[in-house]
Amino acid sequence: MLSATAYAERVVVDGINYETNDDNFTATVVASDGEPYKGALVIPASITYNNQTYDVTNIESTAFSYNGFITSVDIHAPITETGSMFSGCTSVSLPETVTTIGSYAFSGCTSLASFTVDNNISAIGYSAFDGCESLEEFVIKDGDTPISLDDMSTMPVKRLQIGREINFTSYSSPKWNSSTLEYATISGNVKTVPDNMFYMCSSLKSLTIGDGVTTIGEWACSGCTSLTDITLPESVDSIGMNAFSYCSGLEEITVPSKMDYLATSLFEYCSALKDVTLPEGLRCIGENAFGWCEEIDTLRLPSTLETIDRTAFAECRGMEAIIMCNGVKMVGDGAFESCTSLEKVYYKGSLEEWLAIRMDGMTYEEDTCPLSYAKEFYVNYGTGDEQLVTDVTIPEGVTDIGQFAFAGYKGLRSLTVPETVNSVGYMAFSYCINLNNLVLRARNIGDYAFFATNLKTATIGPRMRKVGVMAFRPYYSNNLERTDYEGTLPEWLGTTFADPDGNPDGSDSFGLSYNTKIYIPEGSLEAYCNAPGWRIWATYFEEFVPSGINAVENANGNTSERHYDMSGKAVPPTAKGLHIVRGSDGKTRKVIVR
Repeated sequence: MLSATAYAERVVVDGINYETNDDNFTATVVASDGEPYKGALVIPASITYNNQTYDVTNIESTAFSYNGFITSVDIHAPITETGSMFSGCTSVSLPETVTTIGSYAFSGCTSLASFTVDNNISAIGYSAFDGCESLEEFVIKDGDTPISLDDMSTMPVKRLQIGREINFTSYSSPKWNSSTLEYATISGNVKTVPDNMFYMCSSLKSLTIGDGVTTIGEWACSGCTSLTDITLPESVDSIGMNAFSYCSGLEEITVPSKMDYLATSLFEYCSALKDVTLPEGLRCIGENAFGWCEEIDTLRLPSTLETIDRTAFAECRGMEAIIMCNGVKMVGDGAFESCTSLEKVYYKGSLEEWLAIRMDGMTYEEDTCPLSYAKEFYVNYGTGDEQLVTDVTIPEGVTDIGQFAFAGYKGLRSLTVPETVNSVGYMAFSYCINLNNLVLRARNIGDYAFFATNLKTATIGPRMRKVGVMAFRPYYSNNLERTDYEGTLPEWLGTTFADPDGNPDGSDSFGLSYNTKIYIPEGSLEAYCNAPGWRIWATYFEEFVPSGINAVENANGNTSERHYDMSGKAVPPTAKGLHIVRGSDGKTRKVIVR
């Protein structure tokens, strides 16, 4: 028989204080009334007092709190929840009936070295392991039932093993102690790594993700600055935005083959990332996905890639070469912004296919094109038709050249645009600073189409009808030595020019230097300044006496001569005004009809 001493409603059995209830014959473990508990404690499933058996169903929340004399607690009583009852203990064995570890349950257990969460436990409360300064390892066993965790950031654990799905009930981050957690393993039994799982865990050196995990949540490992290597299993098919952003120690990454989309800012600011392997099957690289990854030197894009989103590789200043396939259909705004070392672009497609790519620049404009800083551009790369692009003739089948098509390319020296081309897009050849010779037979020339080039000769075809804002503004100074127009004067005068303010009579489209002169017949300045198509050049006019014309005469209506007004339009000989008269011998003179 057990020795027992009764104190009112309390009894002591084998050195443990209980409060009994004779209504239902249950007992609750309570704090000691005398000397504190010491050594190894065993809490039985039942006790016997005065020949009456009592089931132990509960432990008072402060029964063992902050008792540094207790070395271990072995619980056989079928309790379901722990409060802060074990604060200060070194070792605790919980029964399978426990489903919840309450807030502060093990707070201050300074000698607790490891803890294993069995499958019966479905929730852990706030700061349950706060101040467990000796805790080396925390294990959540493999299981099928998800576990809910509150804030675990005060648990100074070094090694973490996760074997079940986790639901965080706290919105705070980081979820774990960012200064102590160094090693983490996620079992393949887990399907989803939650959002913010290891956010800002700056001491995390190694992360193992088991084969079976399919989803890695947003910001899951963002800010893990000590993480140098991670292997993503082939089972992963979805990774959320910023999942590995700011992992400044990460040096290499292989994206799993099931991934068809890289989310926004996925590897942004991974400043040490050098080796990137992208899978066949990938279709889109999202916004800022590799922004500020300054150590990437050569990038090989898969053949399935269709979209490079805005600023996808912005500030990748160490990138020297990129290999692109002909599947790319769209490059977003500033996709290659400030990739100042990107001097070689290898394209596994034809020139026609390159011109079909939509360069969707808006804010960063010329930095949208992969050629923005390139000195060498190869088409049909890896085939027998591989060619370094320097002297370009646009193929006859091309009808439109899109915006930013060659913007910034330093290797372009000469360009021929055939009459089959209807339009040359916005900034299409802007900043091609080594473009010296141009043959242009397109119909419409977009704003800044040849802005900041260094043209020396230009041949303009008669189909040209519209020239956009600063379309031919030169690079620093105007070195244009010769311009040949293949049409007639009336055709030239039918062309509309636009100035920077959108005025269709603007003169900046051809970017004439301030000392350029346009010579017109003496006495015709006012007419030229008022004539549509000519008045845009008013500041450049200088009058002169044409060869063979020494005087002004009255017209006499001679029908063997042809009369034109100052815009080049044919007029009747009797029309009043200033005429240019071409005689039957081909010679011209100027006359005034009053």
